[in-house]
Amino acid sequence: MEVGKTFSIIIPVYNVSMYLVDCLNSVLSQDVDRECYEIIIVDDCSPYGEKEVVNDFLQQYHNIKYIRHDVNKRQGGARNTGMRAACGEYVIFLDGDDCFVYKNVLSILLEYVKKYKPLILRSERHYQIESDACYSELGNKIGDIYVKKEGFACISCSFIEWRSEKIGSVAVWGTLYKRQFLLENGLFFRENTLFEDTDWTQKVLFCAERFDFMDFPYYGYRQSPDSATRGRTVEAFCGAVDGVIESYGFYKNSIDKDGPFWCVLREIFVEDTINLLMMSRNYAIVDSLKILGKLNECELTNLKSKNWKNNVILSVMSSALLLIIVLVKILVVLKRLFVSPLNTSATQAQRNP
Repeated sequence: MEVGKTFSIIIPVYNVSMYLVDCLNSVLSQDVDRECYEIIIVDDCSPYGEKEVVNDFLQQYHNIKYIRHDVNKRQGGARNTGMRAACGEYVIFLDGDDCFVYKNVLSILLEYVKKYKPLILRSERHYQIESDACYSELGNKIGDIYVKKEGFACISCSFIEWRSEKIGSVAVWGTLYKRQFLLENGLFFRENTLFEDTDWTQKVLFCAERFDFMDFPYYGYRQSPDSATRGRTVEAFCGAVDGVIESYGFYKNSIDKDGPFWCVLREIFVEDTINLLMMSRNYAIVDSLKILGKLNECELTNLKSKNWKNNVILSVMSSALLLIIVLVKILVVLKRLFVSPLNTSATQAQRNP
């Protein structure tokens, strides 16, 4: 087995051939020795030409591995394959349509891990890049961290602090993970689904107990038009619901329900459940009824909130789900008919006093 790599950069690819060159160039142009990192490209059975793009790079660079799935497993499955094939001390997940925005990303991260040996190092801030932007416009420059104590703008955070204060997101990117820690704890993604990171990130940070944050927004996130999670598909809605259910089930079996942290989590899950109800306005009633019905089955709608209005909504969801789904759709229609025209008129009046 290969040894001596500090970073394994795992790139799942599917329908990203138009962005993949930029993604790979943003890694290969880093100002560190290529011997310290490997790139693992996991082709999730894509028919869109990624293999041809990768072949050109494979002929030039020896630190790239290319793995192709026989069947599509979604991003969770591709990341799992990459983790199992990796040999680096740390894992970095980089989506095939995203990039590092600076050429000194790995050198800064390398300096930090050598000095502090963190289990997990997160950078919650990121750059939103346009769908047609290219790395040559973004990455030929040096990035700076906001210098504080000992040259690094970092804090250490507990899992309870992170979840209670809602610090950052559940996104997997922009983060270093100790590979051995992930493997020893069996921390693999759900496969064949969307929003696989909703529960995964929470499980990882819970198992880690404490982790570091670095104020260094090095990750370039591209919200491409073809993103699977961006479209209002039934699969995306189902994935969002399943992610909340998986998270709830995990906490339910891991947290003392008489403790103060469970009270915080309960309110968060109440908000999540009501947000999912509001999402149902974008889907057919029959689909919403089937998908939201899972929330009743796992007892999420039986939670009690500090807010009486939330309790009323949860109670109706539990006892008359079809009714409240229909009511949400009626409210959306009424808003479009009456509120939106009023807002438009007010805007026009401000422009034309």
